[in-house]
Amino acid sequence: MNTTNPPNRNTACLSQQLEQCAQQGLTGKLDVSAGEQRWTIFFCLGRLVWATGGQHPNRSFRRIWQQTCPQIQPIPKSDRAAVKQQSPGICPHYDLSRTLVKQEQLPPETIKAVVRHRCQEVFFDLLQQETFNTLAYQQSPEGGLETVSTLMSGLLWPRQVFPEAYQEWMDWQAAGLEDISPHEVPTIAQPEKLQQMTATTTYKILQEAIDGRRSLRDLAVATGKEPWRLGRSMLPYLRQGAIALTQLPDCSSPNRSPRISPSTHQGPSMPSYVPASQSAFRVACIDDSPYIQRQMQDIATQAGWEFVEIQDSIRVLPYLLETLPHLIFLDLVMPIANGYELCAQMRRVSALKSIPVVIVTNQNRTMDRMRARFVGANDFLTKPIQPAQVLAIAQKYLQAQP
Repeated sequence: MNTTNPPNRNTACLSQQLEQCAQQGLTGKLDVSAGEQRWTIFFCLGRLVWATGGQHPNRSFRRIWQQTCPQIQPIPKSDRAAVKQQSPGICPHYDLSRTLVKQEQLPPETIKAVVRHRCQEVFFDLLQQETFNTLAYQQSPEGGLETVSTLMSGLLWPRQVFPEAYQEWMDWQAAGLEDISPHEVPTIAQPEKLQQMTATTTYKILQEAIDGRRSLRDLAVATGKEPWRLGRSMLPYLRQGAIALTQLPDCSSPNRSPRISPSTHQGPSMPSYVPASQSAFRVACIDDSPYIQRQMQDIATQAGWEFVEIQDSIRVLPYLLETLPHLIFLDLVMPIANGYELCAQMRRVSALKSIPVVIVTNQNRTMDRMRARFVGANDFLTKPIQPAQVLAIAQKYLQAQP
C-alpha cells in the first residue's frame, strides 16, 4: 500500500489557503483551477513572490508596468535571448523584472509595487470565481521559482495584499457588477441609443474612451477611476444594450513583442515632434520584405513606439487581434492575399475595424487611392519610405488616441 501523502488538494477558500501557505513557510507554488482556467501563486518562505495565469496575464502585466514604472523601458529585443537563458522561463514577466533589478534599472520599492498589483488582480479574479465555481487548490514545494531567482526585496506577506483585493471585490459586488469580469471589453453596440441616453459631452467622452481595444481595467487606469466606479457608471447603458461587453484575446508576452528600446542603427535624422509620453503607441507593419520591416522598426524604435512585425499574410488577423496596435502600415503587394483584401478583412472584424490602416505601395495612382479608401484604408504611403512621412502620418493618429 502506498503511504506517500498526496499533495494538498482541496476546495478551502482563498483566504484560508493563503494563510496556510504563510504559516507553513511554503517555498513552492499554489496551483488553483476552475474548469479550464488555471492560476499559479508562487511563494518563498511563506511570502508572495508572483502570481500567473488567468484570462489576460500579459495585458495585466503591461497595464501594471505602465502604471508603476512607465519611465523604465523593458528589455530590448536583442537582449531577450540572454534573459530566457538565465531563467527557467516559468514566469517571463517576473524574469524580465528580475533582470532589470539586477541591472539596477528597477528600484526595489518598484518591484514590490509590481508584485503587489499583480497578486491583487489575481486574488480579485479568484474571489470572483469562488462566487460561481468551486476552486481546486494544490499546494506543492516542487515546480516553483528557484530560490536564487527570487527577488527578496519584492516579497510580500499574503496579509499585505489580500485585504486590498477583498475590499475591491466587495466594492465590485456592491456596485452590482458581480457577474461582470473587469477583463471584459466594452464596445458601443447601438450608437444612436447611447446618444439618446446621454448628454452630448458625455456621449463624446464615451465614444473616445470606448474603442473596443481596452478592458474595463484598462479604462479604469486610463481615466483614473476605481474599477467599480467605472463599471457602475456603465451599467445603465449595458442594461439597455447601448454598450456591450466582449472578450478579446490576451496581448503578446514580453518575450514576443514588448516595447523596444532605441536602436543603434544610424539612419536618417528624424523630426522629434512625437511626444515621449506617448511611448505606449503601438505600430504594426504588415510586409513580407525584411528590408522594409527593418526600416519601419528603426523609425518606430527611434520614436519610442512599440513595434509589431508581421510578414505572414495568413497570420495577419490572429496576430492583430493578439497585439491590437494603434496604427497599421499595410503593404499593398503581399503573397496569397493583397493589401486590399487584408484591409477589407480587418474591417469585418469588430475589434479591428476602427484601427487606422495606411496602405504602403510603390504606386501613387488615383485609382489605387480610391480603391484603398473603398476597402476602408485611412491613409496612403508611397515607397521609398521616408521617416518624416511615417512620423507625420503617425502623429495624426497618435494625437487622436484617448
